[in-house]
Amino acid sequence: MIYSFQPGAGGYWPNGGVIADKAGALYGTTTLGGSAGKGVVYKLTPPATSGGAWVETVLYSFNGTSDGAGPQSGLTWDAKGNLYGTTQGGGSSGLGTVFKLAPPKSGTGAWTLTVLYAFKGNMDGAAPNAGVVFDKAGALYGTTYYGGGPSDGGMAYKLTPPAPGKTNWTETVLTSFMKTPDGAAPNGGLLVAASGKVFGTTAFGGTNSQGTVFQLTPPAAGKTAWKKTILYNFKVSPDGVSPYCDLVADAKGALYGTTTGGGNPGSAIPGQGTVFKLTPPAAGKTAWTEKVIYNFKGGKDGAGPFAGLTFNAAGALIGSTTKTVFRLTPPATASGKWTETMSVYLPTQAGSIIAVGDPIVGAGGVIYGTTTYGGASGLGTVYKVKP
Repeated sequence: MIYSFQPGAGGYWPNGGVIADKAGALYGTTTLGGSAGKGVVYKLTPPATSGGAWVETVLYSFNGTSDGAGPQSGLTWDAKGNLYGTTQGGGSSGLGTVFKLAPPKSGTGAWTLTVLYAFKGNMDGAAPNAGVVFDKAGALYGTTYYGGGPSDGGMAYKLTPPAPGKTNWTETVLTSFMKTPDGAAPNGGLLVAASGKVFGTTAFGGTNSQGTVFQLTPPAAGKTAWKKTILYNFKVSPDGVSPYCDLVADAKGALYGTTTGGGNPGSAIPGQGTVFKLTPPAAGKTAWTEKVIYNFKGGKDGAGPFAGLTFNAAGALIGSTTKTVFRLTPPATASGKWTETMSVYLPTQAGSIIAVGDPIVGAGGVIYGTTTYGGASGLGTVYKVKP
């Protein structure tokens, strides 16, 4: 562990992962703590000398009022060094926000928070657990866990930047989830493909009530409605249940993610969660093909992955379970199997470890991520794994 969170102004209980700047500093959020106890945005600066301590700086402490409360997600950058994220609560209606945090213009001093959008509930959505991602035009995309209409199954949204001379971002509800047959409770963020199509997961709902993978296609010329397509409905066995993650794609457009349970039929300890791959349909076909590329076994192998995945420079998948960090190496041939070539158990000094934020891969293949609990005070950590 490179940092253990403490009670108080520094924040604690990080539920999202971290991102890194060019200097190797890490940035993230905590759900609680800070001057008002409503969470913070923090920066961790690496030590000046080998073996030294990482130093935390609180960039912003949420008040729990109009500025938001309880950020659950990680952050994203724009080209100017501004940070973007969400809060699950707070805002003008108390139902969560999307925010921008701008660095000081002079290079020193306070960062400035601007609420880009405050959710209102009902069709508008509420409680964004996931962060936001940009498209090529600078619009932001995300999900809310609740809201979206009478089914309260959540929704996916787009925030369009202000027109020249204006200040307000414009929200568009891309789709509302109805629980059956299209899913409910999107906990992960969205993946925006180069084609403009948007992909994501729902933790519950669908035809089997076990979660889904969905695709949103932009409106045709002259139209306004996005088209929702359910690419896959999970069944528990053998394919897994409840994907809480966002997705990653390879160069061929295949999607990869995790399920928190299910899979591993016939095992002595079944249902410990999976890593799955969804392959696009062949020419002339419409159905995507799902394949479980890894079944978790529990113990030091890990179980119950909540976080998403990332590719390293060699094309291996990096991820985390509730207590491990793992690497899956792709097969040498099309018919081969993915192989777990690293599984690092995250030890704890106090309480349990729950790694829920997406890990990132830095220089030299070093992996960074967060745990919600554990560490010296049991209030969460930032970890570093050197393969």
